Amino acid sequence: MITRRDNGLTPFPVQPLATLNMDTTIDIEEEVIELLLGENSIRVKLRMKDNIDEDFHTLMVDLDLLIKKYQGKTSVPKRLAYALCDISSDFSFNENFYSKEEAIAIEDMGIQIMEKVCEFYQN
Repeated sequence: MITRRDNGLTPFPVQPLATLNMDTTIDIEEEVIELLLGENSIRVKLRMKDNIDEDFHTLMVDLDLLIKKYQGKTSVPKRLAYALCDISSDFSFNENFYSKEEAIAIEDMGIQIMEKVCEFYQN
């Protein structure tokens, strides 16, 4: 079992990745794909002005686990690689759609996700 949040703010895994089985990491891959490309994805929620905090924390935990899983590997499943392409454009909005403060917070989330994606591909 993976706990997504500690005190509602900080994501962390309860178990080290070494104890996760292959089915669990495949489920995490599917969850990342769904969070980024699904019908109720983060990008859809942003355009509907829905709250994405929980999805954001879930995605960050999942990316940390996938970074560990794929560390030293030379290939990534095609669907996962596609989901991780060009995320930054999903977090940019014109000034009339969100307030300035909201737009900055959303852009910061996008930057944090892109940093994780860069770390994923660099390892």
